Amino acid sequence: MTNNINTALDSVLSAGGVDNLKPADLKRMREAMRKALSDSYIVGSNDCERIIREHYILVPRQAGGLNG
Repeated sequence: MTNNINTALDSVLSAGGVDNLKPADLKRMREAMRKALSDSYIVGSNDCERIIREHYILVPRQAGGLNG
């Protein structure tokens, strides 16, 4: 994932004409991007779990299926 983050950030910076950032600035930007992607992944994973629980476990039980 780190290589993808580095490539994506480099692409965005290049497209914006930014080419003279200090290494410390790049490190902070990469960490911020990593956190944003991680948070987004967690939200998506939780959404997926909620949908599975609601539609494949709770709804069949309410309808009398799944032994319950």
